[in-house]
Amino acid sequence: YALMAPAIDIFTPLIYAQKSGRPPTWGADWLRAAPGFVPADRRVQLILDALDFPASLQALTTLDDAGWGVQLFGGAQIFADPAQARLFADAVATSAFR
Repeated sequence: YALMAPAIDIFTPLIYAQKSGRPPTWGADWLRAAPGFVPADRRVQLILDALDFPASLQALTTLDDAGWGVQLFGGAQIFADPAQARLFADAVATSAFR
């Protein structure tokens, strides 16, 4: 990460938990570990997979630092459903994004 940092303003790792055989908390776990390898002057914005929703996003609400926002791959289906869209909005509203 340090070698790439001069060319990257915001690191955007793809956190596809189910597709990678990982638990939905993988994104939150990744962010907890990030200070050990992502340079302090660089931002992180996770890209979560809709397949892991809502658990992956809700896991971010437990963090003191949830990164610099979040993206949701395949999110159109979630935002088309008012109940799911509300879950997304509520999780984002209670997350500690910078």
